[in-house]
Amino acid sequence: METDRSKKRFDLQRSGVREVITTFLILCLFVGVLIFYYGMLFKQTRDGIIKSQELSAVTEAEQIDKYLSTGIYTMRFSCFTLDNMIRNDRPMSEIEDFIMSQSEAIVNIMSGNSDGLYGYIGGEFLDGNGWEPDESYDPTDRPWFINARANIGRVAIVDPYYDLESQTMTISLAKTLCDAESVAAMDFSLEYMQKLTENLSSQSDSDMDFVLDQDFTVITHSDKSEVGKSYLTENNTFGRALAEELRTTEESYFSFKFGGAEYIVYRVPVANDWICVSVYDATAVFRQMQRTLIFTIFIICFVAAVIIVIMYYVSRKMQRARQLESDIKEKDDELKKMSIDTYRDSLTGVKNKAAFDKYCQEMAEKMKSRVCAPFSVLMMDVNNLKQINDTYGHEAGDEYIKGTCMMMCKTFKYSPIFRLGGDEFVAVLQNSDYEDRTALMHKLEDAYIDTFEKTDADPWRRYTASLGISDYMEGDSSVDEILKRSDRFMYEKKEAFHTAHGRYR
Repeated sequence: METDRSKKRFDLQRSGVREVITTFLILCLFVGVLIFYYGMLFKQTRDGIIKSQELSAVTEAEQIDKYLSTGIYTMRFSCFTLDNMIRNDRPMSEIEDFIMSQSEAIVNIMSGNSDGLYGYIGGEFLDGNGWEPDESYDPTDRPWFINARANIGRVAIVDPYYDLESQTMTISLAKTLCDAESVAAMDFSLEYMQKLTENLSSQSDSDMDFVLDQDFTVITHSDKSEVGKSYLTENNTFGRALAEELRTTEESYFSFKFGGAEYIVYRVPVANDWICVSVYDATAVFRQMQRTLIFTIFIICFVAAVIIVIMYYVSRKMQRARQLESDIKEKDDELKKMSIDTYRDSLTGVKNKAAFDKYCQEMAEKMKSRVCAPFSVLMMDVNNLKQINDTYGHEAGDEYIKGTCMMMCKTFKYSPIFRLGGDEFVAVLQNSDYEDRTALMHKLEDAYIDTFEKTDADPWRRYTASLGISDYMEGDSSVDEILKRSDRFMYEKKEAFHTAHGRYR
């Protein structure tokens, strides 16, 4: 019994632990979902920044392309006219007049961002503004001439340089003419592109926007102090770190860390291998998101710990309640078992004398109120029990009683059967047993006779008993009155049995 209680107590404790573990797993799942959501939010935020940087870089590239395209178109038109003049062997004076007049037109077209046209034609240097270089000046050594000869057939964009005279960044457009010896060129200031970059940067979410040439020299920058810097020649600077990333990364956008900050970069190619770059410092945004995630996880863990503690104590209380309930149920079961044992015959398993007395009291109430259904009382007395006990022992006698009772129980299946004493049994016939009482009693008597006449069987297995039956009649006030009539009829049959068979055979 103590082992069963310990086992139940262990089962209850295990159930409580299982509930706590289940709650913990659910909370872990919730934290996992939160982290997954954070990952999606992080990606969405990052994608939003990238889209913003893309818009800024693309817009700048388009406007720079448009600005350069105007100069390239103007350069092509000028070179087309010069080519025709060279093919038609026009005199140099006429070519110089065209360069002078075309320079005035270019100044107007470029809104003052260009000084006009110049070139090396027919072995002479011609300038639309009338500038005359000193004797040491050799046009064929100049970048505009060299780049044009290296890109015959198209307008070459010469890498920008810082013009000391105008103190501005300047680029040159140059093209080789049809004689393959002459080159025409024009300069225009990058001040417009610088203002364009500054304006775009002020209107966007970018922290910096700039244009780099193929050598990673800054052409324009939202921070004007950066213009003209060559990032690849710097050491341990943001520009150098960014240039290295641009050199090694082929993606349009990427992120990198420098100085404890995290940047998102988007780049777009523009004319002559330049790139427009837009940079966003995402450190504050990402750190805020990380702090929010950490704080949320901390709150969840704290709440989870509180819930687990509460559930643990609630579980302990529930365990005690369940244990108490289990103990009460166990006591009830014991009481029920004791009650059943109190009213059950230990040898045969049928109801005992105490149960019969209780039954008689209940039936007396029903008989008194006239609500009792018809029934009969059958009295059975086992024959020759004393002789079996005296001759073969009480164990044989017990088996003899159980066998005789079993035959009675098999016959009257739907009625209560009681053992009143050593060899006396009573059956209260009800329902179908009552309706078939006469036939069933004769059947049982015949079965006893058949068993008794098996002389080759052990004596304690030759079951026999005398039966007497009486019906409930109007005027009967107790079962005992009916039992007395049944007992009288049974006694008459018992006497007849002894007359026929003697005391024992």
